[in-house]
Amino acid sequence: MGAEMTTPLIELKGIRKSYGGGDSPQVDVLRGIDLSIHAGEFVAIVGASGSGKTSLMRLIARFFDTTQGSVRIGGVDVRKMARACLTEIGRASGRERG
Repeated sequence: MGAEMTTPLIELKGIRKSYGGGDSPQVDVLRGIDLSIHAGEFVAIVGASGSGKTSLMRLIARFFDTTQGSVRIGGVDVRKMARACLTEIGRASGRERG
């Protein structure tokens, strides 16, 4: 039988993040990002300067919203979570590393 299916702790589906538009050209900093992270996994986000690492982390923490796609924590879309809840999640993850 296959591996047990569990809800990812963090899940990104079809992520696109763009800046600009209007009077300035629109620039996609992230395109087509799909990522699932399950409890207990250790993940490193690496890349060249300007490749979108910080933008990706800020989307997960909902410092801003995606242009397209969804970010879910524990199966819940972050757009439906109170910012205070997201702040507490960040604090808790920092304590675990501590």
